[in-house]
Amino acid sequence: MSTDVKRIKRGVSPGADPSRVIFVREIQSNTSEYELQRSFENYGRVTQLFLMPQRRQALVEFATLLEAEDLIRRQNEGETIIVREMPVGISFSKQSQITEPKKEYLAHEPSKILLFTIFNVRVDVDCETFRKICSSFGQLERVTLTKNVMDSQAIVEFSSVEEAAKAKPQLNGADIYANCNTLRCEYVTPDVFRVVVRDPRCVVDEWLSGRQTTPMIPGLNSMQPQQQQQMSMDPRRVALFDGPPPVGGAGLVNRRDAASMQPAASAGAAAAPGATAAVVSGLLGLASQLTALNVPGLDAQGIIERLAPLTGLLPDQLQQGGVGTGATANVAAAAAATNQRSNNILFLSGLSERMNCDRLFNVLCLYGNVRRIKFFASTRGQAMAEMLDSRSADACVHYLHNCQLLGKRLIVDYSRQRLLKDVRDAMPLPDGTPSVKEFDISGRNCRNRFLTPEMVKKNKPIDPSSVVYFWGSQPEATEQDIARMLETAEAPQPERIQFLNSENKSGFLFFTNPRDALDAICMANHSELPLGDRNWLIRMSFSLSKDGGASAQRGAKRMHIDE
Repeated sequence: MSTDVKRIKRGVSPGADPSRVIFVREIQSNTSEYELQRSFENYGRVTQLFLMPQRRQALVEFATLLEAEDLIRRQNEGETIIVREMPVGISFSKQSQITEPKKEYLAHEPSKILLFTIFNVRVDVDCETFRKICSSFGQLERVTLTKNVMDSQAIVEFSSVEEAAKAKPQLNGADIYANCNTLRCEYVTPDVFRVVVRDPRCVVDEWLSGRQTTPMIPGLNSMQPQQQQQMSMDPRRVALFDGPPPVGGAGLVNRRDAASMQPAASAGAAAAPGATAAVVSGLLGLASQLTALNVPGLDAQGIIERLAPLTGLLPDQLQQGGVGTGATANVAAAAAATNQRSNNILFLSGLSERMNCDRLFNVLCLYGNVRRIKFFASTRGQAMAEMLDSRSADACVHYLHNCQLLGKRLIVDYSRQRLLKDVRDAMPLPDGTPSVKEFDISGRNCRNRFLTPEMVKKNKPIDPSSVVYFWGSQPEATEQDIARMLETAEAPQPERIQFLNSENKSGFLFFTNPRDALDAICMANHSELPLGDRNWLIRMSFSLSKDGGASAQRGAKRMHIDE
């Protein structure tokens, strides 16, 4: 049999040379290395990735040739390859593997120094810009900004390799501002200061730890307010300012300053009234960005309470927009932006064909409040979930991403959409259930578990484990009744079923591994158990218990939700 015929049977285009390296094109702007890797993890183990943001291209290297060929085959069979909810083109790369860097200052292993190359520069930046971008990932030791005939570059030195390794995948490929100032990020050795900064005249700006600077950003200051509002980075990766910079750069605060707000307050108090107004206005405009840090008090209301003394107004006056002051004119807009920019929309892929809205809710509700779930009609195995708040979304990403669910690897990531639009006449899923479903957040039919402080205390999110705690049964229930309920729901059977006590209202399901336990929760959580003259709703969650002993009983009481 010819080589071409064999390739056609494997789904590989004739004439192509199979390789573990996949060439990706047509990547949309502002796609980071982190987002690209998480998208392709759905198809196999990614060992290496090289991003070319200036060309909107990338190379993705899989661990095995079989994984790369399977991805090409799936595309040839009509499956759309999605990155950040947009289709991309893929093909085998001419390279058999992603080669090591050749430039002498590029590091072969992660290092604490990152080199940023800035493409499509339309707004001037300085060291303060990169301090703001990078300080959320760790402590900075040095920032050097260079510019020559070919490139604009920034060298950022962290205090540790771990901090730099945390920053690189999040920032590589990202846009500092909307549709411009795109970053390529690389690990470098200390030789970078000798090679890249060989001519002192190419150093545009420099910052060293311990030296106080208050530089301006001339490109941003010279823009119109409407343009400034459009140029904002995704708050999940970089917390830059939406509004115009306050006078004297007082609004450029790092994360430590933002936690107390004291430096900004003292700067404003000592300045002229106009400067104070600008500081207040700029900080209020940042409420949505600061909320993303999940630090208590750093939201619209917390900022208002801290800034009220600067303006001579009461907090409720600031909340209403102020009385006779231009410094607080956009408080309402900032508060509205806080809600709109919360990262509470999830994008899920790698879903089994057995998955539907209710079964996906059964899993997501373990970690947060779910408002709505929507499956894609045109693409199999993908869905979006609107969580009630950003912390619910964060917990789902933290605990569920890369878990094995119903035989497939689950990918959980943040969506670029800020809300799920209403869908009329949505097509049903293959099992006949609706592809879009709303979930109650109040009332008797509500199954969300984190709606009140009391419920939050009783439901502590934990990693998937091999033990499942269930409750909602009645004294006449038996182990056979629970096993029959699981069988009806097509859920895996546990090795052992144990009731907590003689009342038989709650108990434990002991599985051989966390994968079967997660499948059981997905299929059987919120199942109805017919006993007597009514059906009893059985709820489930993971348990830290390994033996169902006394400590497990105390933990179960804390987790129990009163009917």
